[in-house]
Amino acid sequence: MKKFVHIYEELETMYLGKPQGMYPTYMKYLGWDSEIIAYNLKKDLPDDVRGVKIKKIKQFLPFLPNENALKFMKRIPLYWYIYKNAKNIDVMMLYHLTKCSYWNSFFYKLGNKNGKIFIKGDFDFPEFQEEVEQLKKKPKTLKGFFRKRKWKKEFKKRFKLVKMMDIFSVETLASYEGIKKYGYGGVDVRDKLLHLPNGFDLKFVQENNIVRKTFEEKENIIFTASRLGTKEKNTEFFLEVISKVNLKNWKVVMAGPIEENFKIYIDEFFKKYPHLKEKIIFPGFVRDKKKLYSYYNEAKIFMMTSRGEGFANVFLEALYFGNVIITTKVSSCEDVTDNGNIGVIIEQGDLKGYVKIVEELLTNSNLLKEKYEKTIKLAEDYLWENSVKKLDKKLGENFNE
Repeated sequence: MKKFVHIYEELETMYLGKPQGMYPTYMKYLGWDSEIIAYNLKKDLPDDVRGVKIKKIKQFLPFLPNENALKFMKRIPLYWYIYKNAKNIDVMMLYHLTKCSYWNSFFYKLGNKNGKIFIKGDFDFPEFQEEVEQLKKKPKTLKGFFRKRKWKKEFKKRFKLVKMMDIFSVETLASYEGIKKYGYGGVDVRDKLLHLPNGFDLKFVQENNIVRKTFEEKENIIFTASRLGTKEKNTEFFLEVISKVNLKNWKVVMAGPIEENFKIYIDEFFKKYPHLKEKIIFPGFVRDKKKLYSYYNEAKIFMMTSRGEGFANVFLEALYFGNVIITTKVSSCEDVTDNGNIGVIIEQGDLKGYVKIVEELLTNSNLLKEKYEKTIKLAEDYLWENSVKKLDKKLGENFNE
């Protein structure tokens, strides 16, 4: 049995239901011996999840800052473990093309030159192009000079890693087409490139006998799930939209941990709009996945107002349960809304446009039902088993070369 190992240093329990845990889980379903290696340890990490072992490695001198040579020193136990066990690892999966991924790959190949390296890009091509362009610009300040020097060192390792890796996946079609056309900073990686969108965990639904509700069984609920109050999620814009919408017989459920500073914002919001206190529900961070899915299952609309996203897991959960997605323009929004034909994409900061489309959907049940049917159809394209089978096939080709 071949062994698939995913190294993800900042592993948290909440990530186990995301790509960090789903790739090893679904590779195990396909017959691989799967393992996750965690390094910056969290107290609530289990020893295994759905038959996938979680190997926990303690840092060396954890009190040292994460800077240059000190950062390298802290990771010595991890590098030693990779090198020592490399021959027993057929495929090593890493997240992101970074300097850290380079060193993990270096010690892996040192111990197993025939082993395969799979890098999940978690990648937004326009953002990457901006980073590359910044490297070409002449710094205007001393601070800018040192920042550029740091990034040049980072990219030097990235380009070495690009040549070392065997498979590189990107999540969105736009990123896939961009890399195919322009390469990774000019480096041709077409023979290593895979389009692997994130997926929905269908096996969990089947194993837990969760039945997707019909449109008629759903309630008039707008749902969102995120880290509420962070800059990236732009939750204040979400609440501003809701404050200007006539909710009528609709309610809003906002699941997720709430930033401490944002709790004050919520209190002030309800003082300004007291009539919404009974309309907006904050259930907090929903750790129980079955409970979380029950919120999606009850809702008709999923709203997101983020300033930026990768290929967000919440989009795929919303798709599966037939939630019509209304989102600001972020990475992957074209994919999960069928370019706006099924869901709706709103330009960043367009308050008037966001309010208008929400009110239109709240008052047009026939349109919502039509979009519900199309949404669950689109969800069939975004299942973990599809993406992981594609990876498994590519790995099979690599081992047969």
